[in-house]
Amino acid sequence: MVRGLYTAASGLLTQEMRLEVTTNNLANVATEGYRPDRAVVHDFNALLLHRLYDPIETPFRPNLRIDPMPTIGRLGTGSYVHEIHTDFDAQGPIEMTKRPLDLAIDGTGFFALNTPQGVRYTRAGRFVRDANDFVVNEDGHQLMGQNGPIRLPPGANLDDLHIDGDGNVAIGQTPIDRLVLVNVLPGPVREGYTLNGAQKVGYNLVDAVTGTAPVDPTQTRVQQGAIEHSPVNVVREMVGLIEVQRTYEANQKVVLAEDESLDRVLQRISA
Repeated sequence: MVRGLYTAASGLLTQEMRLEVTTNNLANVATEGYRPDRAVVHDFNALLLHRLYDPIETPFRPNLRIDPMPTIGRLGTGSYVHEIHTDFDAQGPIEMTKRPLDLAIDGTGFFALNTPQGVRYTRAGRFVRDANDFVVNEDGHQLMGQNGPIRLPPGANLDDLHIDGDGNVAIGQTPIDRLVLVNVLPGPVREGYTLNGAQKVGYNLVDAVTGTAPVDPTQTRVQQGAIEHSPVNVVREMVGLIEVQRTYEANQKVVLAEDESLDRVLQRISA
């Protein structure tokens, strides 16, 4: 009976964590550059059950032994959240804005930003020109090119700015630089599952813990005058909330049933 309480309690804790992850995704449904999370749930090792006092094997004839009573089956011992996995390759819907410094990535990859903490990466592509003619995001972090932060010629007309699908930046016919576009490398494999190779910083920045690699130009294209919205699927997340609620309620009923059983046992013992 006590084992049932532990199993149900682990289920309640698992669903609480799933609820936090799902609600956080919904809270960022309009956050540009946000990467959705998923709670990866694993089971604790199950127990193999046999009937008590039944021999596991008995002689049947020479060189042959049989199990007269097959095993009852496996008993689950609960679940736990193995990892909060971030989908760094998620693709959100792209909206055309016609603004010269709005950039969207169609495919995999990230823009590189120069921040006080070092180079960080983002999919949020709403950029502006600052007072020193650097191209920066809304937090003032500079957009990186192959030769350093992207800086426009003083007085350059943004209507003449052209950024092609490979990330080449030019003013009219004059090349300026090429955007740094990278993929974050995956993390180590544990229990047959590839862990995150990066971690989120704030609401739309990424720190590549295990490093980066250049994007495949056949898989990644830059769109100028466009913005990628959050890839969070509202319908999927709402379905997930319903699933979490029903699973949580089921574990609650198990706890109540186990509590009632223990109460009856204690009453009979004390009688």
